[in-house]
Amino acid sequence: MNPVHSSITAIEVRRLPIGLGVFLLLCSDLAQALEPTAWVGTYRFLVTELFLPLLPSLGWTLLAIGLTSLFWWQRQRRLKRRLHSLQGLDELTGLPNRNALTGFFNHELKRAQRFGRPLSVILLDLDDFDKVSREHGQMMGNRVLIELGALLRDGLRDVDKVFRWEAERFLVVCTEAGIEEADLVGERILLMIRNHDFPVGWPLRVSTGVASVTAYDSLDTLIERADQSLAEARLGSVSSLG
Repeated sequence: MNPVHSSITAIEVRRLPIGLGVFLLLCSDLAQALEPTAWVGTYRFLVTELFLPLLPSLGWTLLAIGLTSLFWWQRQRRLKRRLHSLQGLDELTGLPNRNALTGFFNHELKRAQRFGRPLSVILLDLDDFDKVSREHGQMMGNRVLIELGALLRDGLRDVDKVFRWEAERFLVVCTEAGIEEADLVGERILLMIRNHDFPVGWPLRVSTGVASVTAYDSLDTLIERADQSLAEARLGSVSSLG
């Protein structure tokens, strides 16, 4: 064997584990920006488009090491998601999730109904989410959700609390606020979104629905009325931004 060729090959082999480690770190950073469903497609892409073409140079042993590392790393992600859920946190946005909402709202509902205090909710829907994901990809869609979640968390009153309700929907619980005050909070939210520079190239369309607690409400009935209000907003009422 040519000594020069042998030396180059040895150097390349020594560098392969380093390159593989860097590659896996990049995968880790990428996955943290993705929803669990989006990571499945990304994992398939990494295997078919990146790992398999590298077979001639990596060899089956290093490939097996890489795939095994990804497998265990993905398992760790599933455990982390489960832990986040048990802790009441949404993995993507870091906001409290529906599990956290149930306990918090039931406490506030009992207090409001027992002492006759006002309590309202604002259901917010990002109408442009499908368009963002379709034109810019899932990672951009997730980035918008993260920015929107942070905007809501930092821009609300101290007595209000925001939750990620589902997908592109958020729920704001307004304590000590009747329907008129909650409407004002909703308008302030829409103004914040209008003035925020989201990285999509156009103003985002958002709809909000507001409902206030009655003596016989539960979380389900209140959300149902907020959803009806949101549907009306989409038809062009003042609680719609677009």
